[in-house]
Amino acid sequence: MMKQEREANTSESGFQGLLTWFAKNHVAANLLMLAVIVIGLIVSLNIRQEIYPTFTLDVVEISMEYRGASPEEVEQSIILPIESELRSMEIVREITGTASEGNARILAELIPGSDRNRGLQEITAAVQRINLFPEDAEPPVIALDNGRRRGVMYLSIYGDLDAKGLLEFAREMEDKLLSLPEISLIELRGVRSPEVHIEVPQARLRSMGLRLNDIAEAVDDAALDVPAGSIRTAGGDYLLKTKERKELAREFESIPIISRADGTKVRLKDIALVKDDFEESERESYFNGRPSIWLAVYSSETQSPLTVARAVRQFIESEKNQLPDSVGITITFDRSDDYEERINMLLTNGAIGLLLVILALGLFLELRVAFWTTAGIPVSILGSLFLLPAMDASINMISLFGFIVTLGIVVDDAVVVGEEIFHKMSLGKSRMQAAVEGVQLMAKPVLFAVSTNIIAFLPLLFVPGETGRFFYVLPAVVIAVFTVSLIECLLILPAHLAQKNKRSVFKLYNQFHAWQTRLRVRIDDLIDRWYNPVIHLVIKQRYLTCALSIGAFLIILGYTFSGRIDFTFRPSIETPFVQAEIEMPSGTPTERTREVAFLIEEAARKTIDKLGEEDILIGITTSVAERSSNGGEVSVRLVPQSERKVTPGEFAQLWRKEFPALPDVESVFFDYLIGPGGSAEIDIQISHPEVEVLRKAAAEVAKAIGKYPGVEDVRKGFGREMPQFNFEITPEGRSLGITARELGQQIRHAFYGAEALRQPMDREELRVMVKFPESERR
Repeated sequence: MMKQEREANTSESGFQGLLTWFAKNHVAANLLMLAVIVIGLIVSLNIRQEIYPTFTLDVVEISMEYRGASPEEVEQSIILPIESELRSMEIVREITGTASEGNARILAELIPGSDRNRGLQEITAAVQRINLFPEDAEPPVIALDNGRRRGVMYLSIYGDLDAKGLLEFAREMEDKLLSLPEISLIELRGVRSPEVHIEVPQARLRSMGLRLNDIAEAVDDAALDVPAGSIRTAGGDYLLKTKERKELAREFESIPIISRADGTKVRLKDIALVKDDFEESERESYFNGRPSIWLAVYSSETQSPLTVARAVRQFIESEKNQLPDSVGITITFDRSDDYEERINMLLTNGAIGLLLVILALGLFLELRVAFWTTAGIPVSILGSLFLLPAMDASINMISLFGFIVTLGIVVDDAVVVGEEIFHKMSLGKSRMQAAVEGVQLMAKPVLFAVSTNIIAFLPLLFVPGETGRFFYVLPAVVIAVFTVSLIECLLILPAHLAQKNKRSVFKLYNQFHAWQTRLRVRIDDLIDRWYNPVIHLVIKQRYLTCALSIGAFLIILGYTFSGRIDFTFRPSIETPFVQAEIEMPSGTPTERTREVAFLIEEAARKTIDKLGEEDILIGITTSVAERSSNGGEVSVRLVPQSERKVTPGEFAQLWRKEFPALPDVESVFFDYLIGPGGSAEIDIQISHPEVEVLRKAAAEVAKAIGKYPGVEDVRKGFGREMPQFNFEITPEGRSLGITARELGQQIRHAFYGAEALRQPMDREELRVMVKFPESERR
């Protein structure tokens, strides 16, 4: 027992000795402060900056393309076999599969703490063992989650051009932007892949006894470069290669399809129309009614979003004056505005906080105490930057919010220590003695108080899942700032307050000091006259005090749960974007979906005209079949709130009233909020193994909810089922040896096309498709 007490005293004296040594050695304290500031400034110039945190999840993503297949076919032939294979794996925690037209996406979540690379290897091996995939399906692409990267800016490139001309213009803008030193990463969106279409009429095929697959094989055999090794000669070594690669439609036209005995040949141009085109897709995008392509600009780990955004704005301003009227480029979405606003908020709040703290402390304490106490705020924030890279944190919207949270808390421990040292000095003790005794007296309370704050945020570091990874940086920043502030108030602040004051020669300062002394005397008199008697009474009547406190707590609790205070579990925020999402019945022609989308766009313009605020509109983006073949979106971007009177919510309501009810429209959903809540106040999820049961249940739930007053924009999540033709082999066909595989392949080639070959071309992958003319596929 005695030994434990001696060890505790030794440990305590060691800690107290450290505090005393720093208080008496102002050079060491100044060097420590200087090191914190310099290192913080250096790190601030090199730390990763991004709009939102980039993080990775313990998820393996499997994606497969099965072009031309319905969601049901994708589910049956791709998703279910993969899920069946992965379900028995111990390393897999949860499997989520999504089937859409021509595409399958499976997410395999790994058990927390497992080796991600090992999980990738095991899942890859499991998928490769599956031999049930359709022949026409693309090979699976299996990869670890590498984090969701959000663009700094999104540009819309638009014009009265055909698809090829618009793509060439977009590529030109992309190359010019990439030539800027501030920009290194750009992605084009809404671009269809290039294809060479070989259209052969059915009558021509029948007359020559050919199939589409025969044409595809002939093209494949005649349009490839084949390496043939090398040959050594006396003059040197030479590589051997057949050079028959073709990329343009006119190059394919001369390929021989039939060679007759008399030496004559039937070439591709004799029986087919060959043209340069793009993949057949229902996706369309428009900006202000003109065809458009999206261009996303990203920042790398070494680039600041503000630097990237500034370079893009300057580029657009310089290009606008040189572009013809038929084309244009504009910023449709700029996340750097929010990022810059958050930084300005931090700087503004920090400056106001510093001013208020130094004024408040300066009224009652020495100006020197007030100054060095306030200086702890920027020192703590700069010092915390040194710890952030070690915690895998960056400067982003969430971490900036963390700094804002700490502004009002970080100075508390310094105020406590500084006030205690000042109190010791007011008792007549020397500055050195007051600093040593003050910091030793308040070290433990401050240590416990700051540790409590750190412990309160510590569990947030270990929140699992995507939400935890996204908000991880918030507690990391708070803990880093509190840690540095503890070092600053215990090791640096006392040394500054321990130094002797030089007698001031300024008359104004001496007058302020005299006024400050009189103010403290009056405040002390008020405390002795009013505050102390009340405190004595409260302590004396402790049971009554406890009863009143409990009663006040119950009143507040009752008022809170009475419904008089609004409660939002999932907050949402208005944005300058008002979006209308339309859902048409499955199987609706793209032309009709486009027509409805333009009707909604027209309703938006009428709404703006009725408001009489033409300047509130920046632009309208319209997309067709972007997320589903029977859907469309119209997004209206308004000017900032300070430049308009109408709110996004009011605009959405007026827009909804302006759009006429159409009988063939499944639903129209207006959205103008971001955040976890969004505009959907109620979100119901239904699960069942059979799709048909889910479809009926969703329709019944949507119908029941829609009957309640005040409910609008109900989406079922399912459109009407697309009509389908089913083919079966007749007995006569079976007797001729026709198999189900052959029948399915013939039908697929007839309506989707037979792929002759694929090869890289510039930045894209070129496919050569053999198919019937469009008029014969309708």
